[in-house]
Amino acid sequence: MSQKKILIIEDEQEIADLMSDLLKAENYEVIWIDDGRKGIQKAKQELPDLIVLDLMLHDVHGVNVCKSIKSNESTARIPIMIYTGRMEPGLAQDVIKAGGDLYVSKVTPPSKVVEIIKDLLKQHSK
Repeated sequence: MSQKKILIIEDEQEIADLMSDLLKAENYEVIWIDDGRKGIQKAKQELPDLIVLDLMLHDVHGVNVCKSIKSNESTARIPIMIYTGRMEPGLAQDVIKAGGDLYVSKVTPPSKVVEIIKDLLKQHSK
């Protein structure tokens, strides 16, 4: 079985480093991009098995990044886990409408987030 590739689109380096370290420890290949526009391009280039996407990026809102990835034929099937500190009412629905597969709060313990990622990959395995 080949190594699964995960793209992290996150502008906070500490969070990206923590997620990368945890996922690499589980033998995932991890690519980190720190802004939305580059993240959309990287998704098209790399065709990862899963995307972990922050909503509050400095250039493009994560909902728009999600819409863009899901509206492209080559990347539409890639599961996207929204990983955010924002929890206002209605935001989860916006994310789901944009094509996001899962909405996870950054207050969730990182080890639990890794389990969620594993489950999402299993659900979407080819």
